[in-house]
Amino acid sequence: MSGDGWGDVPDGTETPESRSAAPQPWFPVDPRSSVEAPLPPWSAAPSAGGGADARPGGRRLVVAAVVVALAAALVAGVGLVLPRNLPAGSGARAVAGVGSGTSTAAPGSSTDPGAGSGTADRESAIATVLARRGTAVTHDDAVGWRRTQTTAARVPQFSRLAALPVTRWVYDIREVAPGADTATAVLDVQVHLRYDVDRTDAVVHERVTMRRESSGWLVVSEATADRRAQPWDLGALTVVRGRRSLVVGIDTPASTLRSYARVADAAVPDISAVWGTGWGQQAVLVVPRTVAQLGRALGRTTASLEGYAAVTTGEMRADDDTAPALRVWLNTPSMAHLSAVGREVVVRHELTHVATDAPGTPGVPLWLEEGFAEYVGYSGSGIALTDELRELVQAQRSGSAPAHLPTQETFDGAQVDLAYEGADLACRVVAEKYGRAQLVRLYRLTAAGTGTEAANLEAALRAVTGSGTAALETAWRARLRALAT
Repeated sequence: MSGDGWGDVPDGTETPESRSAAPQPWFPVDPRSSVEAPLPPWSAAPSAGGGADARPGGRRLVVAAVVVALAAALVAGVGLVLPRNLPAGSGARAVAGVGSGTSTAAPGSSTDPGAGSGTADRESAIATVLARRGTAVTHDDAVGWRRTQTTAARVPQFSRLAALPVTRWVYDIREVAPGADTATAVLDVQVHLRYDVDRTDAVVHERVTMRRESSGWLVVSEATADRRAQPWDLGALTVVRGRRSLVVGIDTPASTLRSYARVADAAVPDISAVWGTGWGQQAVLVVPRTVAQLGRALGRTTASLEGYAAVTTGEMRADDDTAPALRVWLNTPSMAHLSAVGREVVVRHELTHVATDAPGTPGVPLWLEEGFAEYVGYSGSGIALTDELRELVQAQRSGSAPAHLPTQETFDGAQVDLAYEGADLACRVVAEKYGRAQLVRLYRLTAAGTGTEAANLEAALRAVTGSGTAALETAWRARLRALAT
């Protein structure tokens, strides 16, 4: 094709990146994540046992994962990372900012736990207790924690919190409502927390009940109020630290966590070689023992996670719209059935979502988000392109291939594997013609756009290729036909 910025489409010959022995089929990963010289081959991280390869990432979850976990992709704000952010609870007013020690609750308002001249003092006293409680978490002070609550309080097990490397735990009181009597208050709270590898806060929505005792205000109960459970809600926690990773296990052996730390440590520099080093270059992986635990953590049913290997989530962001802390959640039973290479592809896919802040860039079409993560996840893996895109090639040969680039609906439907593979191929078409650096530039320009996803992509494509989405789609179809011959 001439005059459209693309030139001739490569024939069916595989690029150096894709030559290899045929792999076993992949599982899918959940979504919401001219010939180039290949990345150096992976130095496979040691792993226990083999098992069939699986396609990387989650193609179905919305959090921000790719097709690496079970091979397709996970989603939810949570491509294999979930595509979009989880709800951030906007619109709530701050009643008592523990960080500032001030109270904005208006005396006599409907949210006061008993209006009157003592309301401000009461709010200040509650905020002070919660401030001490947060300090106890960051200092692993179990005695200080217990002193802020009643003897029979229903609260998180402190041993689980102490297992986490928490450097920030601040209670931001959003609303105070009267309890069963004037000595009880029910608080709507956002807990801002940070691990020592985080650059931004994770925000957890909690419901805290407090009662005024003879010694002052004490916590009666504290529980996660979101549909998503937190790690400390789910089981015993074990933490393993890698050179570039923090792996949190839920009822999971340390040996398994060390294996994933090695995989993540090896993946980080490979991703930086493509994307650049302007990201945290640290990964937080959470490894539940069961699919049921993963479902509770993501607010999903167990059935909805079938076929997904991993999900990347953007934890609820604060009202100031700062970027959320990112977490990669692994579907441990699914990952255990993958080969060592399969697990690496999935982790690389998901960590690409972390590097690009996929949950925090809503202006990027899902196909580019997931296709780029697939491209990076598979690069250097030694898996042949025709095996990587097996279902798409078969669909082309049978005359049932999609005619257009994948849409959000495609990722959510029965053709999720075709969506991931089609997205992967689209990114490879750009890289093959214009180079890997220009594919990265395309992603960055799209993410920086302030319009709709379609408008951002169109403008970025014209800046990088001189042509728009229609020309890319034409080149994409031609490349697929060549692969299928």
